Amino acid sequence: MEIFKKIGLILVLLLMVSMNHAVSLAVHNNNKHLAIGGKTSITSTNPQAAAATFVKKTLTLGTLERHYYLYTPASVVKNTAKQSYPLLLAFHGGGGTPLQFAKSTGFNQLADQKKYVIAYPEGINHHWNDGRDGRNLPPQDDVAFVNAIIEEVAKITPLNRRKLYAAGMSNGGFMTQSLACQLSDKIKGFASVSATLPQDILASCTSKKPINFLMINGEADLIVPWKGGVMYNGGHILSVPSTINFWLKVNENNKPATMTQKLGTTLPDDGTQAVQSSYLQTQPVPSKVILISIAGGGHTWPRKKASLVGKSSNKVDASQLILDFFDSL
Repeated sequence: MEIFKKIGLILVLLLMVSMNHAVSLAVHNNNKHLAIGGKTSITSTNPQAAAATFVKKTLTLGTLERHYYLYTPASVVKNTAKQSYPLLLAFHGGGGTPLQFAKSTGFNQLADQKKYVIAYPEGINHHWNDGRDGRNLPPQDDVAFVNAIIEEVAKITPLNRRKLYAAGMSNGGFMTQSLACQLSDKIKGFASVSATLPQDILASCTSKKPINFLMINGEADLIVPWKGGVMYNGGHILSVPSTINFWLKVNENNKPATMTQKLGTTLPDDGTQAVQSSYLQTQPVPSKVILISIAGGGHTWPRKKASLVGKSSNKVDASQLILDFFDSL
């Protein structure tokens, strides 16, 4: 049985890479590209956001050349009100790309509505050095990369430095968890989908409270098990409940959930059930930790019919929930 289980997980991994590649190609085919000074500019397909920009940027860190895509809504480009704006750092999953992640999450469309600037960093070889040992992850310093992105974007866009946020899926979600340990002095809110806290970084986790965290996890996730342990491709991870408890402990919050509610109860039954557990406190420090658990949900980014591996729930829109969470901080 163990052999068949491993074979099944290998097939799941191959499917993930194949789907990421296919979606990435679709995004390249569906967007209009214009070369500008060696960089790629992708014009928005939304006629009301014709002045919005989606540009590939390049940073040099030591001997490494790193890339990210920057989406700036039309309202921010014009900035007639002379305001400062929030920045979302959006991390693709392992094997994915920034363009694929932008397409599948719909973050750019939400950014138009909510006036967010979005940076989509690109992992080396499509992966992040997220702190999980026992894996063949690239050794680059991705935290330094994130710091460099923040500083560069701040020079070219009117950012509100009190409203910097990070969100990611799977490998990108683990990266977001790692950033909560290392950059909580800069980043105000975090959100991970299909990820928990890598056990290997616990000893070095130097979070500065308060930590505001939204986690969305499927209870039937075969890639990132709800119960944690050793992942099929290496690396030790905490369980979903243990990760929530870790962040509550950082916040000095030892109280049970202040509110628990089912989500999407009026939507058609799709074999999943989403439950939100909120841990909110005002003392000793204001903080929000929220878990959305999806019974029957797999390794997916819940949003309409989006799916990766396993069943995706129609009860919630992860992208909308994440930006609404950040807006509430």
